[in-house]
Amino acid sequence: MSKKIIVSKAVLNTDSGIFEDKAIVVENGKIFAFIATNEISQWTDAQIIDLKTKYLLSGLINTHVHLEFSASTNPYQDYMQESSDEKLLLALKNAEALLQSGVTTARDAGSSWKALVLTKEIVKQRSKFPRLIMAGPR
Repeated sequence: MSKKIIVSKAVLNTDSGIFEDKAIVVENGKIFAFIATNEISQWTDAQIIDLKTKYLLSGLINTHVHLEFSASTNPYQDYMQESSDEKLLLALKNAEALLQSGVTTARDAGSSWKALVLTKEIVKQRSKFPRLIMAGPR
């Protein structure tokens, strides 16, 4: 089933900043529409995902990340000591964590050439992380 309706306690309207009694229609993995909850019954061909008492955000954009950096107190020092393979694994882990936190698009503001592999279609198909916009190395 390619259509899903996500129902929750309320959905954040990003224009007004107010939570509303709406549901989100997802078609082929992308947000298709926001509908009033009393319209859900009209979508007979959709799978209903009921999040009950949860609040829902449609997707966040983080415009400045460094996927290859750790969250330590000295990320630059860590970066300089890690191998290129370790940096790539950390970038993948950090990208997955972004998605888990609600970020659906992230702009990496500078990583190594090797990190650009995260934009390849085969990697995107086999991993779960946000849409990435990569600035590449300086």
